[in-house]
Amino acid sequence: MMTHRCSRRSFTKNGVKSVLAISGCCFLGSFGLFGCSKDSEYAAKSIHHPHVPKGKGMVIEQDVDAKKIAYHHNSNSVNARKFPEKQSFEKCANCAFFKPYKKGHFGACSKLDGRYVPKQGWCAVYKPQGSRRNV
Repeated sequence: MMTHRCSRRSFTKNGVKSVLAISGCCFLGSFGLFGCSKDSEYAAKSIHHPHVPKGKGMVIEQDVDAKKIAYHHNSNSVNARKFPEKQSFEKCANCAFFKPYKKGHFGACSKLDGRYVPKQGWCAVYKPQGSRRNV
């Protein structure tokens, strides 16, 4: 008969690691990273936020469409050397493509298939509200 010596400390450490690993997989799975999201059309492109309507989630910066237009969640994090044309007042909240949502600090962006972005976001196709500039 083989006996295993397992201290209370190692048992607890391994138990905690297992719980964290399982909860991490569930957390990442909710972002659609494991292909088990219910909303598979937008699973890889967006995440769900509790303050936005179901069906279309928040856009993530790593999304292919978001990268094409150099989308950033926070306009203050935009590299001024990379985008010298960006002005400090330019934010999604005052962009012509942004439609505010009634709850929270989010709105739908028509350049990103109507998916939700924060008001303080920015992208390279920014167009001031009321502008006639074609993009």
